[in-house]
Amino acid sequence: MNELEQIELKSPLTNNEINDYFYLRWYILRKEFSSKIESAKDELENQSYHVMALYKKEIVGVGRLHEKDKFTSQIRYMAVDTNCREKGIGTKILIKLINKAKSEGKKNIILHSRENAVNFYKKNGFLLLEKSHIIFNSIQHYLMEKAI
Repeated sequence: MNELEQIELKSPLTNNEINDYFYLRWYILRKEFSSKIESAKDELENQSYHVMALYKKEIVGVGRLHEKDKFTSQIRYMAVDTNCREKGIGTKILIKLINKAKSEGKKNIILHSRENAVNFYKKNGFLLLEKSHIIFNSIQHYLMEKAI
């Protein structure tokens, strides 16, 4: 069995899983800018679909999907441990989130990608639409979309 086949995707359910999920999300996406784990959370957490990737029982990736409108979902907070990148984990998470949106009858998915992840999303069929917002006065994001 190769490494990618050993990746388990699931929603965090237990308190430990939920805490580990938010910790990894914060650690990868916000630690450099904020000491507060809450900086990697927003008001849509309870209305969202959360996925974490486990490798040998260790959380190595996360992603979240929430509804924007009747036809569109949005992916946020995608992150893969820096030691586990380039192994297909992000793509597995992305496929799981896309399939969830499809199962809910959505026709499009949008996201705001950091500059260093734009090519990852392009490889997975997303179109670059425009520059969007900047966070922490330094991280440019780009609006991307995929018809599903």
